[in-house]
Amino acid sequence: MLVVPAAALAGPPDSGACPVVSQVRIVSAAEGQKTATADRKQVRSDQPVTLYAVVSSDRGTFSDAPGLRPSPLPSSSWPGHCPVTLAWSKLEAEVESYDNSHSQPPATISYVETEWTSGWSVVADVHPTRMHDDFREVVHGLGAMRFRLVVLSGGKQVATPGLECRESGALCRSVHLVAYRPDDTALGYIHELLNTPYIYGSKTIRGGHQADLLVGSDCADFAIYGKRRQKGKERFQYTYTGGLSRLASKRSELTRAQDGTYRDGKGKSLSCGSGKDARPGDLLNLPSGHVVVLYRDDGDGLLDDEDLVVHTLLREPEIVALRSCRWPVHKADLLRLKE
Repeated sequence: MLVVPAAALAGPPDSGACPVVSQVRIVSAAEGQKTATADRKQVRSDQPVTLYAVVSSDRGTFSDAPGLRPSPLPSSSWPGHCPVTLAWSKLEAEVESYDNSHSQPPATISYVETEWTSGWSVVADVHPTRMHDDFREVVHGLGAMRFRLVVLSGGKQVATPGLECRESGALCRSVHLVAYRPDDTALGYIHELLNTPYIYGSKTIRGGHQADLLVGSDCADFAIYGKRRQKGKERFQYTYTGGLSRLASKRSELTRAQDGTYRDGKGKSLSCGSGKDARPGDLLNLPSGHVVVLYRDDGDGLLDDEDLVVHTLLREPEIVALRSCRWPVHKADLLRLKE
């Protein structure tokens, strides 16, 4: 457990009795928000989220969180002679892939807890410790992460909900969650599902759909999630790969040429990039039941094997070259989802 030195947390020495902690909560606020709240935060990465400890005791409630009512005592008011430890952990799925196809109720997801940092307040960091990280260079990371806080004072340990708090096979919604995305495009919203496992046949559980709850998703639900977040749940219902074309405003049948480029029914190579024939965020629906999302052109301006896609298949979401998506790609339906 990470220990915060009492001197760094406390104010002047106090000869009175030490506070007896009765409850611990996590609240958070994104940059620009004046009030910290207990609800999950799904924000752009340029709006870093600060997590705050709220520690209730027989001597009052201590917290540095803004906007709480009634106003708590600041952490500097904690008696200097009373050692206190505030340890933060990340809670993550232990396994990359789960299967709902034979599960009623849904498959039980195994989670692990990893010690992370300490303090009365910390900026949420969603870099995974278990799964691979495609965005190590991004400050605070991209994707979803759940957090737990343990407070140790006077030999007593009090914590927020953690691994023991379960519902519908996943961690309960009271476990604090933060998700960062790069922007507000449909492709940007998809990043919120990074660091979550693949769930074959992802479905609705208590509280909502597993993808919407950032529990996990299959390839089709992953592909729809961004549009659903951007344009609304009613307009973009989750479906299987065979139903995706109903949600598209444009559909083109493509065939892979020997040079690795993809061509339409007239044999024309497709341009790739912003404003081109194929654009980031378009779906490539592959034969026999897999879909990937076009992420970025490799620089040659053509849709080909080297272009990057983002998808989830028997492991957490990943960004790979189309040729490396572990699925036959000799043909594809290019789908552009409705605006």
